[in-house]
Amino acid sequence: AVARVPVVRVLVLLGRPLGSAEDLAVASFARMLPDWPRLRREGDVDVELARVVLDGWVRSRGRQPAPRVSVPVPAGRVLTQELEDQLALLARLSDGLDGLDENTRVTVVLHHLGELDADQVADVLGEPRSEVRRRLSEAAVALGLVPLDPACHTAAAAIGVSPPPVPRVVARAEAGR
Repeated sequence: AVARVPVVRVLVLLGRPLGSAEDLAVASFARMLPDWPRLRREGDVDVELARVVLDGWVRSRGRQPAPRVSVPVPAGRVLTQELEDQLALLARLSDGLDGLDENTRVTVVLHHLGELDADQVADVLGEPRSEVRRRLSEAAVALGLVPLDPACHTAAAAIGVSPPPVPRVVARAEAGR
C-alpha cells in the first residue's frame, strides 16, 4: 500500500501557506516512517496518514481558528486559460471553505481533496459515516459547487506541488529517534 493522500494540497486548503504545508508534509511522513512496514501490512496507510497530518495541523496552530485559505499562484507555470480557470475555481472553493464550520471544512477537504472515501473520513475523524455524508451533502449545497468532487479536483490542480523529497523525510525521521 502506498499513501495516496495529496498531503500538501490538503494542508493548503486547510489554510497553511504552501511552504509551511510542504514542511508539515515532510514532518508527517517522517513521523510515520518508523511504522511504515507495519502500517502497510496491517492498516490503512491513507487513514493513518490523514490522522497524522490532521494532528500536525491542529498542533501547529494551537488554539487559533483555522486560518483563511490563501490561493497560491503556481511558480514557473505558463498562465493558460485552463490554469486561469483552475485558479478562479480554487479562489471560489477557498472562499466557500472559509465560510464553513471547521468540522465540515475538514470533512470536505479530506474527502474531496484528500481522496478518502466516506468510511475512511469517518474513521479519521472518529465519527459515524452518516454524519460525514450529511456534512458532505450540506457542504456541496453551501459551496454552490454541485457536483463538488470534480470542482475540487479541478481547483486542486492549480496548487503546484511535488511529493516530499525522500531524503528529507528520512533525515527528519532519523533526527526524531
